[in-house]
Amino acid sequence: EYALATQKAQQLISSGEFDLHDAEIFQTYFEDLYTAIGKKGLDEKQINESRKAFKFRKVAEDFKLIDDNSVPVVVLYNQAVKDRLNDTDHRGLWASDYRCLQPYVVSLPRWEFEKARRENGVKPVGDSDSLFSLGEGLYHLIRGLPMGEDPGDWIYRAETMTQF
Repeated sequence: EYALATQKAQQLISSGEFDLHDAEIFQTYFEDLYTAIGKKGLDEKQINESRKAFKFRKVAEDFKLIDDNSVPVVVLYNQAVKDRLNDTDHRGLWASDYRCLQPYVVSLPRWEFEKARRENGVKPVGDSDSLFSLGEGLYHLIRGLPMGEDPGDWIYRAETMTQF
């Protein structure tokens, strides 16, 4: 789509009718672009059809303003987080839980999340199928999330340059 958008912009500029001070030029550009992309190209995942059919869970799963291949995971940073997660296990996940847990959420790349899931390192938060928590001991207060044996993931103290 980027190549098509660039092509449409170049065509408009070279047409001789190009005036950035005329707001109509933007209307023309986007009408041409969206016509060229087509209706299906603008809604590849048929989100509007799902929305019209009241399939809101599917809409939530499919719609991404920015495609992101990561999964939100709560880290067990302190006892307050652990207590909140324990509460959600008994009563389910409330909107207020999302707000309270948000500062402790990190995004794991999907491949790393799947690895942690296979190793029983994550579990759903409450009754959610879209928010998970890391297992006990998988988050270090200084090092953060362990990323394996890659030296690029090590953290150094600037003043001593020693590995933690």
